[in-house]
Amino acid sequence: MISVMISLISIYIATLLAIFLSLPVQFSNTIHYFLSHVVAPNVTAISTNQEVTSPAPVSLNCTVDSYPSSNITWLHNGVEVQAALSRVTINTVQVDNRTQESTLALLNTTAEDTGTYTCSAENDEGMTIMTTELQVLGEYRQC
Repeated sequence: MISVMISLISIYIATLLAIFLSLPVQFSNTIHYFLSHVVAPNVTAISTNQEVTSPAPVSLNCTVDSYPSSNITWLHNGVEVQAALSRVTINTVQVDNRTQESTLALLNTTAEDTGTYTCSAENDEGMTIMTTELQVLGEYRQC
């Protein structure tokens, strides 16, 4: 990553000098390399459809391939899911320079959690989504 920044700074300085000195600008293959390796987001995996009994916890996972990194959001029936410390957590980690993994954890499910969950990934190059289903059955009660 540091070498990338140094290369971009070098190109920037060379361009400024060329403009200031009115010289023709000659770019190296470096700029072509950076532009050709930008990757629009692609959701490569999402949890399979799940069925749980309330109040069981459940985790939904999503893996995204993109460069630069994507903004990953989770939606439930089309509405963005907000983290709530006592009940819902969302954790997204950068695995490597192109891969991110996001986990939506519902700590104690209720019937209202039933529905379609969408993992949405967006960066400057585009947006993509993938969905999974969650079915929450009524509470388990011991007799």
